[in-house]
Amino acid sequence: MTLVSELTVEELQDVLRLTLKELIDEAIEERLGMLTDPDEDLELRDEVAASLDEYLKSDRRGDDADTVFSDLGL
Repeated sequence: MTLVSELTVEELQDVLRLTLKELIDEAIEERLGMLTDPDEDLELRDEVAASLDEYLKSDRRGDDADTVFSDLGL
């Protein structure tokens, strides 16, 4: 086992870089894990799928997102 006091400045910098890279990689992996779709393997009920199909075939598409945001003061 090597003591920090036995390392050169360059060796210590390398150890710190590696440690920081590992911490950043772990944080990124954790955050990306939060972006997964929790419903990915679930199926829509028949009535929900039918309702969505009906909506998509209709002329009504709802308000534009910009209008909704503006109305909400966002």
